[in-house]
Amino acid sequence: MKKIFSSQNLFMIGLILFCHSCSDDFSDSQIVEVDLGQKNIETASDETSLNGPKGLVTYQITGDFSGKMDITFLSSDDFIPPQPSIGFKTPWETSYDVPLNNNIFIGGYANGLYGDAVVGEKALLKMSFNDHLIETVIRKADENGMITLPLETYGLEQFNPEVRVSETNIGKEVVYAIDGDFSGKIMVVYQVADGSRENIEVTDLPWNYSFTTTEHSLKASIYGIGSEGQEGEEIEFNISVDGSIFISELVNTDNNNQIGLFPELIVPFD
Repeated sequence: MKKIFSSQNLFMIGLILFCHSCSDDFSDSQIVEVDLGQKNIETASDETSLNGPKGLVTYQITGDFSGKMDITFLSSDDFIPPQPSIGFKTPWETSYDVPLNNNIFIGGYANGLYGDAVVGEKALLKMSFNDHLIETVIRKADENGMITLPLETYGLEQFNPEVRVSETNIGKEVVYAIDGDFSGKIMVVYQVADGSRENIEVTDLPWNYSFTTTEHSLKASIYGIGSEGQEGEEIEFNISVDGSIFISELVNTDNNNQIGLFPELIVPFD
């Protein structure tokens, strides 16, 4: 049940720890997406010659964040993604083809570091593969009007949208909970009902998130990495299923006043 992370994963986790964003914890009811309307859609040019089967990666940014943004796409073995998109405003969308090769990784990060947004404005970065949502990153502009939205790193071999869970595992109530006296901010990544992940920043404890499993809920999982805490502080992560705690772990701050649950806690559903 332990997950082995590649160097790309560690790189993205580093981005999470050192981002310049500031947000509160979110629940489903707090996530309000902006209608794309006359959206600014960019079709990224693919500079790599693609032979054979291809997949489509799509990035979409919505929300009320009013500043300019840049986005950089993850490169990997045997593939060079499009050049970064610079200075756009939300709503925004782009997509590009990738070869269906297990050596290909997708991900990246968006930054709004121009300082031209209003404190507390929110942005949502969504990444999809072949029309299947993979991850939603949610952040708020910090006290300087800046924001960073870091995606995880995903290998194409991870995706099989045809897999379904058994009927006995549909309709289960899953609750993620974090509690403790940690005074910093925690970047939390967790699986949701449709099989995708949400990536948020939690600044106030206790925090929890719940969902009801569907045929796409192959697992419940959560991990988090915190910074700016104090010596001796701790947090407890747990996952409950149908009202009973299934798995739990207590973690403490390290010598750098950071804290983390890593690798993630996982409850698999078959």
